[in-house]
Amino acid sequence: MGNENLLKELDELRRRLNELETCEINYKKAEEKYRNIFENAIEGIFQTSPEGHFLSANPSLARIHGYDSPEDLINSITDIEDQLYVRPEDRKRMVKLLNEQGYVEHFEVEMYRKDRSRHWISINAKAVKDTNGKILYYEGTMLDITQRKLAEQALKESEERYRVVIEHSNDGIAIIQGDRLQYVNKKFIEMFEYDSYEEIIGKPIFVTVHPDDVEMVKDMNRRRRKGEYIPGRYEFKGITKNGKIIYVEVSAANITYRGEPVYLVFLRDVTERKLAHDALIKSHKELEGLNMAKTKAIHHISHEIKTPLSVIHENVKILKRKLNNLSLSEEFKGIISALERNIERLFKISRDTDTILNVSKGLEMQTAQVIDLFLFVQNLLKKIKENAMHRDLEYQLEGENDLYIKIDPYVLKDVVEGIIKNAIENTPDKGLIKIAIYQEGERIILKVEDFGIGITEKNQQYIFGGLFHTEETEMYSTKKPYDFGAGGKGLELFRMKVYAQRLGFEISFKSKRCIHLPTDYDVCPGDISLCNFCKTREDCLKSGGTSFFVSFKLHRENKKNFSS
Repeated sequence: MGNENLLKELDELRRRLNELETCEINYKKAEEKYRNIFENAIEGIFQTSPEGHFLSANPSLARIHGYDSPEDLINSITDIEDQLYVRPEDRKRMVKLLNEQGYVEHFEVEMYRKDRSRHWISINAKAVKDTNGKILYYEGTMLDITQRKLAEQALKESEERYRVVIEHSNDGIAIIQGDRLQYVNKKFIEMFEYDSYEEIIGKPIFVTVHPDDVEMVKDMNRRRRKGEYIPGRYEFKGITKNGKIIYVEVSAANITYRGEPVYLVFLRDVTERKLAHDALIKSHKELEGLNMAKTKAIHHISHEIKTPLSVIHENVKILKRKLNNLSLSEEFKGIISALERNIERLFKISRDTDTILNVSKGLEMQTAQVIDLFLFVQNLLKKIKENAMHRDLEYQLEGENDLYIKIDPYVLKDVVEGIIKNAIENTPDKGLIKIAIYQEGERIILKVEDFGIGITEKNQQYIFGGLFHTEETEMYSTKKPYDFGAGGKGLELFRMKVYAQRLGFEISFKSKRCIHLPTDYDVCPGDISLCNFCKTREDCLKSGGTSFFVSFKLHRENKKNFSS
């Protein structure tokens, strides 16, 4: 009867895990939808840390600033204020506004391109905060407005001299007297699908405004004539000669034209941006909903399995005590041992899940300490070697003292120990593990390199996904921690990724699958001397392996409070 209950409990657990996997699939679909919008947006989209590092950037942002790719931009710009802004005080001013009011709109600054040429950028941004009101990062969009700036300057200096610039502007430009159009450029004609200047000159500006927004535009014009406040930039729904609906962004300035006071108006077709923004907002809401559902499902499963697991655990202990005095076959003893091992694995999954949820909610963030990373890793490696004494492996540690980072030591221990443990469990006996700590610019890098079996290209995209296994039987393996092939439950690397997102460090990897074991079904014997393909140790070291990189911000204070 006890075994029947145990099997029912395990079946229920499998069912709950299947539900979680379904939730994960839906989450990934929404995430892919969001990614497509991010990658294909016409505006530059960014996330930056309060300290001035790019956390993410889309291809448009890289192109705007003259970089080959988002990676080129992120790696090249390590100090946004000093490297990107022509006047660094402009960023200080923008950050002050973000901190005070939470957002900025149409913040115009002059910036450097990669080739050090200058251009004008309009920024819309907001401050993203945690539940305690602490700013985590800034995110927003950048738009190159250089041509509009040139057009404004051109009209101020000489209408005739810069007419060519205006006519070839990417923005529609118009001069309005009262509510009548006195001048429009070529882009204006194209934007509203007219055939000639004669069709539009002298007409009211409202012929280009959709009926839904006519009253709003009229009110803007009335307020402008009275000298009342109006936004420096606003949008209206436009309509072309052929009845096509477009969305137009408008900014205007008061000038004198042919001796008369008029408005110089700049109009930009933002239809694609508007539609993309609406889609992005919808996708983001869907993503948030799926993420909440996923978190709720994980929390529910973690909570629900604790009580039945405890009951099963106690029943197995009682059964084991009652059977101690009986003569049992080795097969039956093996069944009991397997039950105990797998119950403990399930407890570990539950504890790991709780840890991830707590980190995501910010419940486990302790006081950060200044740490000498090399000394920390050196001391921790000694303890790891003791836990892996049964393995025949060589360890090489390279680095130098006085490379300081500031982080919660509990988190750092979890990350370093987890990555080295992962390397050990994927490296066959007589293999090699290299650990290096070094500085790159304003970052301190921890690199853990193994020469083990590596990860297939297909599986690499799922490594940080959580509950991912390269072997179907991994959950039920009889191996112990640090054994070759012991693996994990797929939560360790996921937990590290959550740490990184929460605390602002970066974690990445690169991997090459062993050339002799191209698929997940190919098995390594776990000892180089037993390999049918490698005649020497060097043959194995050249066959494959994985390198993990953890990048921390350099802490300039040469004082350590915690080192082991």
